[in-house]
Amino acid sequence: MFIKALAVTLLFLSFILFAGTLSSRSVTPSSPKPAPTRQQVEDPTSLRARVKKVKAKGEKKAKFGSPVPIYAETTGLEESAANYLIVLARPLGATTLMLSPHKLTTFQKFEILDRLTTPITKSCCGPKTSDLPPGLAVSGPNEIYVRMNGGTYVIDDVEVTQEPEFNFSGTEEYLLFLLPDETGVVSTIPLGPYGVFNVKGDGVESILNYPHVLDTEIKAKHNGSLGRLRAKLKTAPGSK
Repeated sequence: MFIKALAVTLLFLSFILFAGTLSSRSVTPSSPKPAPTRQQVEDPTSLRARVKKVKAKGEKKAKFGSPVPIYAETTGLEESAANYLIVLARPLGATTLMLSPHKLTTFQKFEILDRLTTPITKSCCGPKTSDLPPGLAVSGPNEIYVRMNGGTYVIDDVEVTQEPEFNFSGTEEYLLFLLPDETGVVSTIPLGPYGVFNVKGDGVESILNYPHVLDTEIKAKHNGSLGRLRAKLKTAPGSK
């Protein structure tokens, strides 16, 4: 009787194990779907994504806002003369490229007519020579590129414009406070519009319609005269 009961128990356990094996074989976990790659997920804030929406409407031109830069500050001409290359320059031409998915960059070429200061190059803070894209070059020491945000560029057959930091005219001359790279080929204007002045004859005027530190000092101490300003800067620290 005992043997018969044992046989029944073993048979029942065997059935349970067999059923469990079948169950484990029949349930196969599904393979997880691969996460979408970075190329598959398009940033909706990128210029290309925004252009797609413009094209869907049948439009051929688009105007977008530019990133708001953070500009440096200055205490006045003495500090600026020690830190920046101050030049009298004339625009020659500009090239706009899309170096970032979210913004356009313009490289404005200038002819340097006069160098009012020649500060010591700071490797920590200025642009790098490598910032200048292939195909852009200067023909001599009296030419320099200024890198700035904004410009106009064609993306997927749509003319895209981002408001440029500066609107330089090829028929005018400017006094610029530049921060050049080690070779003097490419530069930025860290002071932004506070470091750009129109020059007409002997007159120096800010491109802004309100007073600021440099504008006030140039008017108060140098009577807004390029000649007087030049004489002062060429004897200031940072000049040669």
